[in-house]
Amino acid sequence: MKSLSLLLVQVFCLTAVCTSYTGSVESAELIGYLPRQAKSIHLTDPDASQQLLVTLKEEQTGSQRDVTREVKYEIIPAGVARVSSTGFVTPLSDGSATITARLNEKLAVNFPIVVSSFETQRPVNFYNDVIPQLTRGGCNSGACHGTPSGKNNF
Repeated sequence: MKSLSLLLVQVFCLTAVCTSYTGSVESAELIGYLPRQAKSIHLTDPDASQQLLVTLKEEQTGSQRDVTREVKYEIIPAGVARVSSTGFVTPLSDGSATITARLNEKLAVNFPIVVSSFETQRPVNFYNDVIPQLTRGGCNSGACHGTPSGKNNF
């Protein structure tokens, strides 16, 4: 649960700010923010993921709007990670790459990404792996198998 909370904090901190593309493109500035002043996105196991967030800031009015689903994403080199049209990043293999979020031919922001420990198999964890399955099956009450300490050696 702590890692999920940390992931959610990273999602909200990871913001790419794009300035006006409807006005003067010459005065536009692109800024990419990464969580905790990191130099790149780090995905450290096969189950890791990251949600990108891209914001457009209008220079004349100062207004901002979310353009995460409007930009086109490209990963170079391909094969290190996959990014959906909604900006959700998942690992494919160990390595490093650059994700480019492009709003038009002149406005783009880059997100460096590093994937490591992709081949590492993590052990099954009762709290993270078993309890969610029991909850889906309706066995999450204390009278069944869903107690944190287990029931009858399970």
